[in-house]
Amino acid sequence: ANSAIDTDKVGSGAINTGKIALGAVNTANVAGGITLTTPNLVGVIDASNASAGSVGEVASATLGGAQTPGASTTVVAIATMSLTAGDWDIFGTVAFLAGATTAASQIYGGISTSNSSLDTFSAGNAAVISQTFAASVENSFSVGSRRVSISATTTYYLVASMTYPTLGGASWVAGESFMRARRMR
Repeated sequence: ANSAIDTDKVGSGAINTGKIALGAVNTANVAGGITLTTPNLVGVIDASNASAGSVGEVASATLGGAQTPGASTTVVAIATMSLTAGDWDIFGTVAFLAGATTAASQIYGGISTSNSSLDTFSAGNAAVISQTFAASVENSFSVGSRRVSISATTTYYLVASMTYPTLGGASWVAGESFMRARRMR
C-alpha cells in the first residue's frame, strides 16, 4: 500500500492510483481543497481522552454541594455546563435524598437551556418519577439524552423539580447529580 500521496497523480477527480494508509498520513493537501490532518478515525487503545474540539470529546458537570429543592414544583438548576460549537449528545442523572418527613409525590428532571424551566426542546429528554418516596432514602434516575447542534458556545442546565406538600429535609445529592456531554461530530 502507498504510504504517501503522489501529488503528480492527484487532480480534482478521485484518487485511484493505489491505496492510502490514513494512519501514515499526517497532512496531505490534495488539489481541489481537500485536506486531511491527522484523521482520528481509529479508536484508541491507550485509555487516552479525545482532545478539545475532537469527535469524542467529553464535558461534564456535577452538583458541588447538597442543594435544597425550591418551593414545590419550582424548577431549579442542579448542574451547569457550557458547550462549544458542535454537535453534542447531553445526558444526566438526578439524585435526591428524601428527608425524614418528606412527603414528595413527584420528581422531575431534564436538560434545558434555561436554569429555571424546561425549554421547548426538552420534552424528549425529561424524566418524571411519580410515587411515594421512602423517608431518608436516596433515589436517582437518568434523564434522556438530548442532541444539540450549536454554532456558538451555549450553556445547558440539568434542571429538576420536586412536588411535595412537606419538604421535610429533602435535598438534591452532591456528587451524584451530574450531567455529561460527548461531541459527536
